[in-house]
Amino acid sequence: MKKIIFTLLAITLVSCSLEKRPDTAWGEDDYFKTEGQLKSLLNGGYVCMQKALGAGASIYGEMRADIYYCSRTSAVDFDNIINNNITSYNKYASWASFYQIIQQANLVIAKADEMADQGLVSSDTAKQLVGEAYAMRAFTYFWIVRIWGEAPLALVPSVGDKYDSRMKKSTVEDIFAQILMDIEQAKVLISDSGSRTHFTLSSVFALQAQVCTWLKDWSGVLQANSHFFEDDGISLKNSGYSLAALYDSKNSNTDNNYISNCEYAGIFNVGKSKESIFELSYAIEDNALSNSLFSVFDSVRPTGEVKTRYTKNKSIDWRCAVNFYGNSPKLTKYFIEFTDYNSETRNVVLLRLGEMVLLQAEAYVNLIPTGETAAERNAMKNKAIDLLNIIRARAGGDAYLINPSDYDSEDVDLLRILVADERYKELFGEGYRYFDLVRTGTLLEVMGPVNGQDDMLSAVWPIHYQELLYSNGAIEQNVFYK
Repeated sequence: MKKIIFTLLAITLVSCSLEKRPDTAWGEDDYFKTEGQLKSLLNGGYVCMQKALGAGASIYGEMRADIYYCSRTSAVDFDNIINNNITSYNKYASWASFYQIIQQANLVIAKADEMADQGLVSSDTAKQLVGEAYAMRAFTYFWIVRIWGEAPLALVPSVGDKYDSRMKKSTVEDIFAQILMDIEQAKVLISDSGSRTHFTLSSVFALQAQVCTWLKDWSGVLQANSHFFEDDGISLKNSGYSLAALYDSKNSNTDNNYISNCEYAGIFNVGKSKESIFELSYAIEDNALSNSLFSVFDSVRPTGEVKTRYTKNKSIDWRCAVNFYGNSPKLTKYFIEFTDYNSETRNVVLLRLGEMVLLQAEAYVNLIPTGETAAERNAMKNKAIDLLNIIRARAGGDAYLINPSDYDSEDVDLLRILVADERYKELFGEGYRYFDLVRTGTLLEVMGPVNGQDDMLSAVWPIHYQELLYSNGAIEQNVFYK
């Protein structure tokens, strides 16, 4: 019987489970013959990422947090997510689109070296494509494990339409171990040239910094971030990436009037900026409107408390003037005045240098207790605040800077709050807030009064009922949702 191979050569995908065969499958005997086919497999993975994370980054990364309310009665799934009423019938509980990415990456990893040995693709091309595939798989599993916790760990391509042992869940620990191994493989193989819409060496180091932050490996964060920072841990290297400008001392914006044409705004509503490390090549036309980024931000609004986070000390934070539009504000990071939503350049930024600066600051704060002397602890506190001030100077100029002498290195909890508040303001709308609450252990404290979330078992999502059905009993529902 001829084996069936998944592929996205036609950029058409209808699979709806980890193992179910797409109608566009190709036979193995008429595929894996040319370099173009191998590149198509990898590009198919990037297309699948648009489907999973084009709108999903915001849905999974922040819609369950304390920042939105649902403004459309027809957006039932969004309303249930915001109000902690998620069931296995919510369409976003399906991990199918994520495993479609995994499948494409696995095919490239499995076939590239074989094709190179046969002279069908050059060795250098094979290395680059496999490096990107390892990065793609690590990045995707990092999302999967944060959303669903335990999940199937598929490391070879699915063949045919039968179920196998990979349908069983792997532990969170095993998934993270694989993520770290894939990152190391990618670092060996991948180059740092190429588009910001493909994985590069810099994006792999940025991903490693994020993963180490989640695992509370603070020394690992600094090690990964050494790709972006000089030996002093504060100064940014000339790495091909730099911070986009925002605050302009020559122009007043005391009333936080809307800003749309600065470098910082261009990170999101133009794309491929000098600050972007990795982003999805994405346009409204890539998805049906009901599944688009516009659909998300037209259906949910920031709560009344959000803007006060930027103005509570009567300071001028220019990010507020980029992020929000109108008295009943809409989030406009990706949509200029929320009217120009048909642009083809609406890329979704998933890794950027500004967040690396904040991760560096967070690492120093959490390493303070490891200092053997008061001088060492104070030095790490000062480094953390210097890094926060890099971001704050861009947001509001010198008047917005923090004075290190106002903070005690022994009060680490207060410094953690300082970092968390800056992440809230800098990364709003980019898919971080909910995950930050989970990993910092503040989820129930913050969300209990908002939506009644009072059990850490609810931190992950339910597994969609169809995934359970397709597994023939091999996968159990997450405990909280049984």
